[in-house]
Amino acid sequence: MTRDEQNLAEKKLLLAIHGDEVFKGKIIRQERPFCCGADIDLLEARLTFVEVKIRNRIFTLLEPYCPLCGRKAKATFHLLN
Repeated sequence: MTRDEQNLAEKKLLLAIHGDEVFKGKIIRQERPFCCGADIDLLEARLTFVEVKIRNRIFTLLEPYCPLCGRKAKATFHLLN
C-alpha cells in the first residue's frame, strides 16, 4: 500500500467516524460544507478537525478547504432538542 493510499484510507475512516456523528447526529447537526456554489466533497478536500464541547460531550466537526479557491469552510452546526 502506497503512502497516498494509506492517507486516503485513514481519511475515509475518520470521515466515517466523525461524519455520522455530526451529519446524522441526535445532539448536534453540522451543515454540509459549501463554497464556490457547490457542496465540498470531503474525500477530495484537505480537512481540519475542530472539537466543540456540548453537554459535557466533545464533538469533532469537519472543516474542509475548498478545492477550487482554497478557503476554509467554517463548520456550522445546530443543536437539536
